[in-house]
Amino acid sequence: MTRPLPIPPRYKAPAAPRASARPSESAEEALQRRLKDLLARPDLPAFNEHIQQILRCTGDDSTSIRHVTGIIMREVSVSLKLLRTANSPLYNRSGRPILSVSHAASLLGMHGIRDLAAGIMLFQHFRDKSPSLKELMLLSLMTANHTRECANALQYPRLEEAYLCGMFRNLGEVLVACYYPTDYTAILGERTAGHLPDRLASRKVLRFTYEDLGRSMIEHWGLPETVRHCLTNEVQPGTVKLSPNAKEFLPVVSTFGHQLTECTYRSDPLVSRRRVADLREAFAASLGLSKQQLDKVMETSLAETGETARLLQIPVDELRLERQLQGAMKARPEAELQDAPVPPAAENADPADTLTQLKRQMASATWDLNEVLMGLLEEAFRSGPFDQVLFGLVDPLTNTIHGRLGLGDNIDILLDRFRFPLSLRGGPVALAILRKHDLFAFTPAETRFDRSGFARELGSGQFALCPVIVDGAVIGCLYCNRWQSLTGNAREVESRIRELRDVAALAIERARGISPASS
Repeated sequence: MTRPLPIPPRYKAPAAPRASARPSESAEEALQRRLKDLLARPDLPAFNEHIQQILRCTGDDSTSIRHVTGIIMREVSVSLKLLRTANSPLYNRSGRPILSVSHAASLLGMHGIRDLAAGIMLFQHFRDKSPSLKELMLLSLMTANHTRECANALQYPRLEEAYLCGMFRNLGEVLVACYYPTDYTAILGERTAGHLPDRLASRKVLRFTYEDLGRSMIEHWGLPETVRHCLTNEVQPGTVKLSPNAKEFLPVVSTFGHQLTECTYRSDPLVSRRRVADLREAFAASLGLSKQQLDKVMETSLAETGETARLLQIPVDELRLERQLQGAMKARPEAELQDAPVPPAAENADPADTLTQLKRQMASATWDLNEVLMGLLEEAFRSGPFDQVLFGLVDPLTNTIHGRLGLGDNIDILLDRFRFPLSLRGGPVALAILRKHDLFAFTPAETRFDRSGFARELGSGQFALCPVIVDGAVIGCLYCNRWQSLTGNAREVESRIRELRDVAALAIERARGISPASS
């Protein structure tokens, strides 16, 4: 196991000019001055183009999962995290591996996708800062996992919403540590030398709390109201057990997740076990977590944090974290820690493995044809990469071919337009189908379809079209297009598209009970 930088109990910020609170300022004036300064900074985290699109689309009730999936496919980090989340026991009840982003997206739903994308945006931005700030972000990630796992144990239905609330719970501290490091050092000094809690220490130095700054920034970014509501200044455990439907449930759970991270990973290991026990006791009436449930929350969160860090290529010393965790729980033998297995990183998987897994899935008794076809479309989408991909199906009753499944920008429009008679009037699509001939036109030298009616109808003259042949007859096609000419190795792309088309034919053969040898 590699051992990069350990996570220390306290963040040590570099020295920088301090923008101290002014004696005559009120708390609100000090907050607004800092917020104005932050918003003027060019390096303030902003949602990248694809995540902005995801957030816009998931907030629009008229947007289809199909359209959102096409955008997700362009953001590798979101695709990987989405697949990991969908394959976790929280969502995957069948036990069969979920290989397609489309299937994963349908399981999480629009709100789950939104929350996951926003959390990744925050993490990705600050991971590229100083090593110490990166460590602080890992603690935010741990809080996100603590909050989600607690919500799951208490049967809260919207788990990714809980995850997002946990991820942003520490936003104010992250912003101050990143952009006002000297002030942050002064706050840490007040905590250590003055023995003040975070809230009083930040008020003494800044005149406002971390939560005040975090709420203002969340409002500026337009994130959900539930996230802002979780950054209230005074969240105290109550004396009555909270229902998962209660308005204060998420603020209390995210506060618990935040304090659990503090107790476990920002405390001396010798006292962290007592602090965790005291924390559970303090929240016993309002949350009612048993010791067994809390132990599971902590262990699962550690595993999730390590996996997410690997997916996003963040070095993390898991052995160091696990030892810290064991300081807060019953210790396990040292040999057990040394031999802890490290799961393989998903981002290093060979693309050919996807086809192998899809073929294995087809051999099971409960496989689904549409799910396999969507998995093949996703591989085609990445191969060009293409802007739109679809599977067209032949209708023998009307002697036409029409769009059946697809991915990409405005794919719903393309699916509606992709309808051609299988005759000379059907243009290039019909001719390729009738001749059982593969058609590739996506290189800079290929311009024959640029001004054709076909290109005007479908929006692109740069495309690939491969008929799908089953039992000697064309039953459909794999179609991929690009807005611009392909600049990579065209032969490799052609070979990959043909390979995907052949697996699609095999899947349909098996779904129809046709022996491959007879086709």
